[in-house]
Amino acid sequence: MAESNLLGPQPDADRLVQSFRDVAEELAKLPNVPALAEGNALQQLITEMRQMNQSITQMDKNITEIKKDVTEMKKDITEMKKDITETKKDITEMKKDITETKKDITVITQKVDELTTRVTAK
Repeated sequence: MAESNLLGPQPDADRLVQSFRDVAEELAKLPNVPALAEGNALQQLITEMRQMNQSITQMDKNITEIKKDVTEMKKDITEMKKDITETKKDITEMKKDITETKKDITVITQKVDELTTRVTAK
């Protein structure tokens, strides 16, 4: 006992353990305090709003990309229309050429027939 008095009072380990348990138990109840509970709810709303903002930002990026793609498609379609117009012109020219060739063939056929008639008549 003489040694205890020399060092002073000793801590009660059981009491310390129980005190820490009591503090932990009370700290666990802090979220139930209305002001803190509302703060947690607000923090959750802020987090959700940030997530929504990120989603909207991503959607904006996607829409911008879609607009670029549509613009490219419009350019491609315009080029295709030009190509189709040129092809139609080419086909029209070919039809004219075919019509001229048919006329030439008709003339040649008539001349061959005339020659055949002359040769046969002699």
